[in-house]
Amino acid sequence: MPEEKIKVHICPNCMQPAIRAGNEITCEHCDAIFTITKKEGAKVKQLGPLEDHERRIRALEGKNKPKEPEIEQGGNNQDQDDESILPE
Repeated sequence: MPEEKIKVHICPNCMQPAIRAGNEITCEHCDAIFTITKKEGAKVKQLGPLEDHERRIRALEGKNKPKEPEIEQGGNNQDQDDESILPE
């Protein structure tokens, strides 16, 4: 199976650099995949594919990380006894 050539291209929507593979352009800035045809030009194929991947990666990382104890910040520590604050 021949490999597809990947080229740096310009996004048809935002004019930022994008990646073209075959008849598809993937734009990181728009977070969209566009299909390019000679007859119809550029059409949106999929919105949000990069966001979906990032969400799935965050979910996997969250499952693999051990939970750290939550530390409350601030001076309102109600668990402390009043006697431990007073000087002897």
